[in-house]
Amino acid sequence: MGSPLSTSVSKTWQAALGLSLWLRWLFVALLGVRLLIGLASPYLERMHLKGSRDDIAKASAFLRSAEKQNSDVRVAFIGSSRFQSAISVGEWARLEALDEKQVLNLSFVSAGPWEYRHLLRRSGGLPYRIRLAVIEIEPWMFNRNRHDWLSQLFQQSATLGERLSIETSPKEKLKLMGNYCWPLCYRRPLEQWTRGIASLFRFEPTLPNTGFYRDPEHIAALAADQGFMARNIVKQHNSNYAVSYFQANIVKELALSIASRGVNVLLVQPPAREEYWKKSYEMPAFAQGYAKVKELIAALSSPRVKSVMWETPGGCGLEESSFIDYGHFNERGRILFTRALFEARESFFAN
Repeated sequence: MGSPLSTSVSKTWQAALGLSLWLRWLFVALLGVRLLIGLASPYLERMHLKGSRDDIAKASAFLRSAEKQNSDVRVAFIGSSRFQSAISVGEWARLEALDEKQVLNLSFVSAGPWEYRHLLRRSGGLPYRIRLAVIEIEPWMFNRNRHDWLSQLFQQSATLGERLSIETSPKEKLKLMGNYCWPLCYRRPLEQWTRGIASLFRFEPTLPNTGFYRDPEHIAALAADQGFMARNIVKQHNSNYAVSYFQANIVKELALSIASRGVNVLLVQPPAREEYWKKSYEMPAFAQGYAKVKELIAALSSPRVKSVMWETPGGCGLEESSFIDYGHFNERGRILFTRALFEARESFFAN
């Protein structure tokens, strides 16, 4: 018969082992829940119950609601902040004799081909009555060595296939795969989870705000920002240029998919200051990489898909004074560019 001490130690070890087993099962259960969240994430996004309240989430909700309301939208512009500043919805509507509500500008800050796909995937596609889609393309969108190549939105919301196929280092790919299984680590840090409850409620569908390019304070701040001067931002956009076929293939997929519905697609590269292009061409590998991008875009040409790739402002009748900074348009530049773009559309498509 054992001593009271040995009996006590034995019971303590048994209790510890029991607790350890319980903790292991708890860890497995929590990991399982995390994996289920990762797998369910794309479906939750389509329901607009995701924690992110970004512009793409709101615009995709807007497109879904517009479709349900039998929307009569006829023209959609999709692009980055440059397209936000470049397109005058009112001027285009006037030129085409449409109501302004029939023309949408679905452009977002720092957006590129993957963000366009993400928007349309979340929204279920463009409104069914649309007859023209104008999609912005720019050299920096196809440079896989640019400074913000893997955006936080991509890390949050990319599909498994996209994470596997995007061009990046093995280390970054492992991080992308880990984030797919553990998606909330980027979306909502632990200390913010209590506030995350609000994300379960639907938010108001809205279009991206393009009005700040007509706001005097925003214009002054942008014009004074050294980071947006041509000689500086070109380093972020086009240094160590290497073509991303991942992004190029998305442009091809979107153009062909939209055109298959009988919709005209116009791929547009808006002009920028001459200094921006001069500095770009001075960079090693840019000329060769950009030539390849132009080749890939030209290969998409068909009766329903056309492209126009302006570089400097003179190419479409604008001037250096049309820009606030390296390439965001001021009010006069926006009107002139919209007219030039409308004329280009008229030359490509009869209807």
